[in-house]
Amino acid sequence: SNLRVLRNMIRRKLELVTIPFHGEPITDIQVIGVLETRLLDFDHILILNAEEGVIPQQSNENSYLPYDLRREYGMATREEENRIYAYNFFRLFRRAKDVTLTFSDSFTDTGKHTMSRFVMQMLCADKHNQIQRYRLTESEQLEPFAIPPTYWCKTDVAPSALSPSGISEYITCPRWFYLDKIRHTDSSDTTPIVLEQNTLGDLLHSTMKNAYLDICGIPLSDSRELDRPYEITADAIDKYLKDAHRLSDALDIAYREENDNYQKHHTMGADEPLPYIRADHEVENHIVLTMARKILSQDKAMSPFTLVWMEHPVSATIGGMHIHGIIDRMDIIQREGQQRLRILDYKTGGFDEKKISFQIDELIKDPVKRYALQTLIYSELSNNSRPDAGRDLPIMPELLFTRKMSADGRLQISPADKGGEPMYIMDYMADCRKDFLPKLEEVFRQILDNMQPGKEFVMQEDIKQCADSYCPFHQLCGRKKKEWK
Repeated sequence: SNLRVLRNMIRRKLELVTIPFHGEPITDIQVIGVLETRLLDFDHILILNAEEGVIPQQSNENSYLPYDLRREYGMATREEENRIYAYNFFRLFRRAKDVTLTFSDSFTDTGKHTMSRFVMQMLCADKHNQIQRYRLTESEQLEPFAIPPTYWCKTDVAPSALSPSGISEYITCPRWFYLDKIRHTDSSDTTPIVLEQNTLGDLLHSTMKNAYLDICGIPLSDSRELDRPYEITADAIDKYLKDAHRLSDALDIAYREENDNYQKHHTMGADEPLPYIRADHEVENHIVLTMARKILSQDKAMSPFTLVWMEHPVSATIGGMHIHGIIDRMDIIQREGQQRLRILDYKTGGFDEKKISFQIDELIKDPVKRYALQTLIYSELSNNSRPDAGRDLPIMPELLFTRKMSADGRLQISPADKGGEPMYIMDYMADCRKDFLPKLEEVFRQILDNMQPGKEFVMQEDIKQCADSYCPFHQLCGRKKKEWK
């Protein structure tokens, strides 16, 4: 063990060694870093590898003091280093006539390359309206390999339980469902430097749960679920929002839970660093905290209400198939003069009227309707395991689009089903359950039928859906990327 400690100390010392480059700026080439550009102005700038992990550099704190201890006592952390780097980086462009930034989005052994968070900030800023984007591709692409048809059928057992997201996956593409839920094909075992959309969603869900545990007076270290329904008032939310550190602490615990979940499903070495480190995702953290504050502010405006569940597991057997899922939130609110048991599903994707308005038949055919489908399934699962607090109340499914908080996320049944104007689903049991359950059971019959000998899980016919869904298994189908356009 002593030799191991000595080896690690020598390795850390060697990592700090740098090789200086000397040159005369007038006659020779001078190699400088971003820090040395502070007093210089450039006419033309070309930056290669403007990628996350390069700009800014992935920080490695050469200190025996852990991050949490440094932050608690006001010592320098990676956040300060990133802010200094950001200032020097953007100052570099101050008087430039033109700037060219390049990055790769290819996959390597270390993961997927992604654009720098600084480049993303410039693309999202309104004042940078003269940015032109180009994509360079090889003229001769490698052909994806096709798997023989016998791979897609017969050899496996139907899943013992399905989640609402798994059912949506089948409707999007049966072959994607087969690879993911039946053959359990792992598309990637790497963690991207820029957090993916679903990881952002997980962090938001967990942050909101931790925030309400704190508001309800439950120590975050003692419980991960509400122990009973709680009455939430505007004063309680207002007091919570005034203390910025409390919401930040909720995000800290969300990262811890995300790492715990990762370790449950991946094999990690003793010396392997955690995959999700908050200090490496400053932009994403700002997005999550902003969304959480908006949700809490909206909750404050509609309070008082009764919070029943947050991130609560539910399950039931429907049509011979066991379904399980986790409800983002269940609460009791006043809507149109009546108390209702609301099943609320947080969505971090973009809002579109098509996602909340539907015909019952569309739910099992159109992947765009997957949000509504999942929320109706959660409503059915909740009906089978109602809490005492909402035993006799009508169930109201609703989506909350965090990118557009002003949008009404109540689900609507289109006129083709009910006639007349679109109708809000104010009571799941009375408004749509009778028509919805047979359609859901039809999907289960299709899945079980595809498991029979000689049957095949076919790929999605609509090529555009492959592009819109960002399928991780497209190469296994032999479908070329150029066909997606």
